[in-house]
This record gives sequence, C-alpha cells and structure tokens, in this order.
Amino acid sequence: MSNSISQSFQPSGIEVFRRKGKDEPSNVSKIYGSVLFVLSLAGTVFLTLSLATFSGMDPGFSMANSFSRISNVFGVAGAWVADLLYLLFGWSAWLLVAGALFTLIRSGQMFFNGIYPYKYPNGLRVVAFFLLIVASSTLFFLRLHSFSSDLPGTSGGAIGSAVGTVLLTAVGLNISTVIVAVLAVLSFGIFFNFSWIELMESIGKGCESVLMRLRKTQETKEDEEEGIAQRKLREEKLSHNRETAPAKKVAPRKVPVPSIPNKVERSSIREIKKDPIIITHHSVTEPIPPEPEQTKLQFEETPNTDALLAGQVPPEQEQKEDFVLPTSNLLEVPPYDRPQISEEEVTFTSDRIEHILATYKIKAKVLSAMRGPVITRFKVQPGVGIQSSRFVKVSKDLARGLGQPSIRVIENLREVDCLGLEVPNPPGAVQMIYLSEIIGSNTFKLGKSNLTLALGKNVQGDPVTIDLGKAPHLLVAGTTGSGKSVGINAMILSMLFKNTPDELKLILIDPKEVEFAPYEKIPHLLTPVITDMIQAA
Repeated sequence: MSNSISQSFQPSGIEVFRRKGKDEPSNVSKIYGSVLFVLSLAGTVFLTLSLATFSGMDPGFSMANSFSRISNVFGVAGAWVADLLYLLFGWSAWLLVAGALFTLIRSGQMFFNGIYPYKYPNGLRVVAFFLLIVASSTLFFLRLHSFSSDLPGTSGGAIGSAVGTVLLTAVGLNISTVIVAVLAVLSFGIFFNFSWIELMESIGKGCESVLMRLRKTQETKEDEEEGIAQRKLREEKLSHNRETAPAKKVAPRKVPVPSIPNKVERSSIREIKKDPIIITHHSVTEPIPPEPEQTKLQFEETPNTDALLAGQVPPEQEQKEDFVLPTSNLLEVPPYDRPQISEEEVTFTSDRIEHILATYKIKAKVLSAMRGPVITRFKVQPGVGIQSSRFVKVSKDLARGLGQPSIRVIENLREVDCLGLEVPNPPGAVQMIYLSEIIGSNTFKLGKSNLTLALGKNVQGDPVTIDLGKAPHLLVAGTTGSGKSVGINAMILSMLFKNTPDELKLILIDPKEVEFAPYEKIPHLLTPVITDMIQAA
C-alpha cells in the first residue's frame, strides 16, 4: 500500500538504484564488485571451515602445545584465527560468517547486474555490524552463559563479558537484556538491509488472511446449513399453503378469430427481386444476394386491364390468393393453471436477502419484487454510504444463502438510489414460454419488418421480438440441452407465420440431417434442405 508504515520510515535520500541509461554495468562497478565478490567468497569459506573444525587442543591464544597433529582444516592459521574469534566474541563469531555470506550475495548482484543493493551507506553498515556483534556477544553472556563448555572463554567472549559486566552493575539483568536486544535488532536491520516493520506487516497480513479464510469457511458452512434449513422450511410452508388453499375457478379463455387476408388490389405487377435468407443449424447469417436467374421473377407482359376488370386474375396472383398465412391457433396454447412464485415466497426471499446482507454489514431494504416467468427481480435500496460494488462482492455468498446456483446484480436501475437482484425462481415456479404467446402478441403482429423474429419474454414477462434485417449477425450458442434448436425453430416459424412463399425464400443447411428435416416440403425453400457441406459452400 502506498501509505504503509515501512515507507513512512524509509531513510531519506538513500535508496536501491540501477544505473540509468544502460543495461550493462560500468567498468568501475565490475571491478569493485569482482574484488568484493572474490574477497567475500574466500572469507566465507575460510571462516566457516575454521570455526567449524575448531578444537580446544589446537594451538592458539588460549592454548600452547606442541602436538604435530592439528584438527583445523586450515592448519595452524585456521586454529589461531578460530581461537581468537571464539575468545573475543564467543558464539557471536558465527555472525562474521553470516556477514561474509551476505556480502558475497550482494556483491554478485553488483557485479552481474550493476545494482547497488543497499539502502544505507557502507560506513553506517560497518558500524551497525560492529554493534551487532557486541550486542550479540553481550546477550550470550547475559542469558546463555552456560553454553561455553566447548569455547576457550565465555559464551559471549571477552567483549561480551566486559560489556555485560558493566551493564549488570549499572542497570541490572533485565534492563541490560532489553538494551542490548534493541541494539541488536536495529543493527541487524541496517547491516542486512532488512526492515522489521515490513516483516511485521507481512506477518500481520498473513495472519489476517488466514483468519479471514477461516472465517469465510465457517460463514460458508453456516450459510449452506442455513440455506438447506430455510429451503426445507420454505417447501414445507408452500406445500401446506397449497393443501389448505381453496380451489379457484378460472374463466374460459377467449381465442381470437383468425383474420382473412385482403384481396389483391388492382395494380401493375412489377419485377420482384428477393434476397434469400440462409439458415444453418446453430447460426443465422445475413442475407446473401443470389444469382439473378434463381430468384428474379419477371413478367414480360403487362396484365390486361380489361381482364382484371372482368375478374380474370393472372396465374401469379391466383397463387398469392390461394396461400393463406397460418395463425397462432395452430400452436399449443399455454395452460390455464401456469405455475407462479407465490407472495409468501417473495416475502420470505426478501427477508432472507436483508438478513444475509446484514451479516456482511450491508444495510439494505428490499422495496419491491417483479415476478417474471423464470426469474424474480428484487429492487433493493442500499443504506446511506453503501456502495453498489459491495453487493457484487457478496453475490456468490448471497446466492449460496438463498440456495441458488447464482444471482445477478444490476447496479444501474432507473431509480438512482436503487439496484436490482435477479434471483432464479424455484423449479416449481418456472414458467414455460410458448411460441403462441409471442406470435399472437401485438408486439409481433405490429412489427413492420417481414423478418420479425420471436425471441421470448423479458424479466417482466413481456414478449420480445427483433428485426433480423437490423441484426444481420445473430449468434445462437449454448451448452447441450440449453435450447439452441428450440430457438432456431422459433425464429424460422416466426418468418413462416409472417410471409408467403413469394415474399420469403429460405436456404436451410443441416449437416446433421435431423434438425431441419420437418421443413423439407415447405414452399418457402429456394432449394431442398442442404446436408452436404461442399454443396452448401
């Protein structure tokens, strides 16, 4: 985060930087980095092996003997160096190994990448490292003085013993421990380029993430249990209401009388040019202009006006009058007792939505509900200061609490201060949409375009149509069993209910040889149903 504590306490004017303008490090950086890398490597190996193979029987400052066999890997030199370091610093001598190894890694970055990898200048880092060794030696002397059996002196060495004795005399054991511990922590961070504040922030974030995950898991489990319990309660309540509710009498439905098309008016017959519509299974493509000789209907002779006055109709006009457009009465009519979500269930779901949102500290009020054939839209008014994005974040938890696979959050409604939650209706309250409802509606009948397609119903239950001429790119997609074939058949039937064969010509392509077989003999086909893809191309 931009305003984190660690950034607030960073030293001013000192930062990790890369040389600007070039990718390759300069010659000075290469030389300095290579020298430091070699010295750090040699120092790391020498100090590690010398301290690790130290023996109290080897010659040194604390032991004088004439043994010809020396245990130290580096012989006399290694034995004297290890004895001196253990004598001065005790177990803190291993900090020299850690410092050499850290310098080795950082010098490699300086040599290979041209990066100065430190926040602090080298002088301050040297002082910090010296204070770190002194403070560490003092801590070993004050608190771990019993771990000195294998050393030539105390566990904190001569320096730790001297500083620790002075502090014990001045302020006592506990305060001395606090002072040298704080000094060690600060010196450690400066030399090793390490931020304790960043570490605490990382630990805090990690603990918070674990706690939030555990809390979310627990809430998810509780929501699932509550959702199952509420679903059972709702089903029992609805079942009880259906058993106790009196039977309602439904008035018989009036079926509209089909209209008879008007006779052809007297007029001159002009040349007719029609573009066929090519329909393939899973897609509807835009109109493609065919060859002129395939669709061009041209009458070379002008109809005899006297013959028209005498009532003699030309052959083409006789065909037009003989074809009668089908009506929606041919289609299956919706049942009278269609399922619908009840008022009790709407109220129950509204209360449940408010309760779940309250558990996530989101104040909201369900104002109303719009019941559709498949889903119900709840109009929700958030509390003061509640952002709509918070509803989107908890949408999955809200769906789980309602016992639904998913819900949809509509952030922008006509009401400025409201948003919508679209919840699927229970399986027993989902209505099947019949094609006769759309074909017989005024929305479809009043459509001016001959290519008006019946698509279904919206959330409010109103018929939805579309003009294919204004939407030439229409993609029908979905998983198996989702209704692609039903949608395609509804679109084809929409055009057949609105156009005569001389007004509409179709090219149907069906590679599966099963989808468009029922349309094989309709007079609207420009060609038989095509099943060969080579012929289709």
